[in-house]
This record gives sequence, C-alpha cells and structure tokens, in this order.
Amino acid sequence: MSDTLGSRQSAVGSGRCLNRKSYGNNSRSSRTGDRRRILRSPTADRRLPSSRGFTLVEMIVAAFILSVAIVAAMTAFSTVTRVNGKAEVMQTSALLANQHFSELEQQADTLSGGDQQGDFGQSYVGYKWQRTVEATDYPSLFKVTLTVSWGGGGHPQQYEYTTFLRTDENMTDQQIRDKQSSQQGAATGAAGG
Repeated sequence: MSDTLGSRQSAVGSGRCLNRKSYGNNSRSSRTGDRRRILRSPTADRRLPSSRGFTLVEMIVAAFILSVAIVAAMTAFSTVTRVNGKAEVMQTSALLANQHFSELEQQADTLSGGDQQGDFGQSYVGYKWQRTVEATDYPSLFKVTLTVSWGGGGHPQQYEYTTFLRTDENMTDQQIRDKQSSQQGAATGAAGG
C-alpha cells in the first residue's frame, strides 16, 4: 500500500488527476476515503460562473441604464406637456383673432385709421388685443394689424395677425363710383379753395 500511496502523492504533486483504476481497491469506502486524502490542484478550485443570478457589475450597469431611461422619459414628458400648452394658447389666439376680424368685416364701413385696444371679455380672461388700422394706396382698402397678447406678469407673450379689409365690400358698383367721384370732387375743391 505504500507503493500506491507514493504514486498517488507523486500524481497529486504533478497536478495530474488520478484514475479510479489506479487505486487498486474498488470498494465504495476506499474510494470515498481516497478522495478526501487527495489534494486538489489550484486549477480545480476555480469555480465556473453561476447562471443563477446577477453579479454586482451587472446590477450596477442595469441600474445605470434604467436611470438614463427614466431621465429621458421624464424629459420627453415635460417637453410634450410644454409644447401642448403652447399649441393650445396659439390656437386660442388664432381663433380670437379670426373672431375679431369677422366682427370688423361686419362693420367695415365704419373702419378708419388709428390704434385701439381692448380685451376679449369674461370668456377669455387674460387675453388682450391691440389693433392698428392703416390706410393703403388704394381707396377703401385698409391694412389691419391685430396683436393678441396674454400671460401678463413676468412673461407676456403675443402673436401678431395682419389682414386687409375693404370698406366698400357691401356697396354696389354705382355706390362705389359715386363715393369715388365725391372724394375726388372734395379733393379738387380743397385744392382749389
């Protein structure tokens, strides 16, 4: 048995694994006892990576990716909310300007040059308008610029809308000619007198 033990020690010392057949005894108790006595090589102590869980590095990387995704989602949500609010205000402003221009068209014959301002009533608190009416080179045609503003305080905002209105839109051709001739006559009389 000393020969067998010596061969086992030399095999263990050289880093080779012993085969069961070299033990010489096939009984179960001798195999178990021999395994306990054999020293393992340093490479045998290394464990294979386990597929049961995550390592610390994997958890840190996953947490970093998750935090970047959450920040990106919150930024996108904030941007969408801000853009939707701005679009709503722009739409309200355009509708109010359209309504104001429609009212001016109904009263186009009383239109004259100058600046005016006002608000849109109790339904649209905070929205105000300023209107500038300018004469053009063409008789009975006026340039109307409407500035709709809102959000007083520290950050007032405004949009400007421009249109052209004719004061003779509801008149017949004969009325237009009569008006033009009377304007020319008045201009001639003023120049001559």
